[in-house]
Amino acid sequence: MKRLTLIILGVLLCTPLYSDMNPYIAGVPVSGGVTYLVQEDFEGTGTPSGWVQAYHEGYHALPNFDYTTTVLEGSESMYLSGTGWLKDQAVSTPTLTAGDDRYIGFMYRIPTMPTTGVNVITIMNGSSRLAYFLQGVNGRILAKLEGGESVVNPDGVVSADTTYYVKVRYQSGEPAILTVWFSSNGTSWAQVLQTDDTDIASGMTSVSFWSSEGNSFTPIIDLVRIADEDFDF
Repeated sequence: MKRLTLIILGVLLCTPLYSDMNPYIAGVPVSGGVTYLVQEDFEGTGTPSGWVQAYHEGYHALPNFDYTTTVLEGSESMYLSGTGWLKDQAVSTPTLTAGDDRYIGFMYRIPTMPTTGVNVITIMNGSSRLAYFLQGVNGRILAKLEGGESVVNPDGVVSADTTYYVKVRYQSGEPAILTVWFSSNGTSWAQVLQTDDTDIASGMTSVSFWSSEGNSFTPIIDLVRIADEDFDF
């Protein structure tokens, strides 16, 4: 009996106990991961909390946050259709405390290739523009820091009617650095652009998404993420 009691006691002492009683799988954390500053999946109704019209470069209408025709994830996506010159749709994410090293991620699809280079996102500090990720013609993409020159990737990076995961890293400094990655699955990334040709001291506070109907650019966006650390989807 004494030996059996010792064996049972040894098993109890060597078995981890979890006060929350959540299921536990060896090697997989119960909690943790990236802390997102913005995490929007556009599954609600109407304008998400904190998202506002982007007014720089003229008036821009809000996009369709409840788009269901071509959905990238879940049951709804955000569609920026545009309404004409200087009345295209544009929206800014919630305003954050300035960050000197930020990652911005989102799902991205364009029904038609634009006829000229157009903004996909603008990285902002308040009302000041810091950097740009742009869609070019023939499937090119471009990256540009405010005050610097555009860096262009060759033709064929982007195809119409194809869904991509995009991740952009903005780092202020001397020089500032802008890096762009693409992925087909949100976990395996290929760096496609990087530019570091200008000094910018300001940190990022928000990101604006754009359309340009005059240039046939009407993007569909989903799973918007902003964080102070790298992440996968």
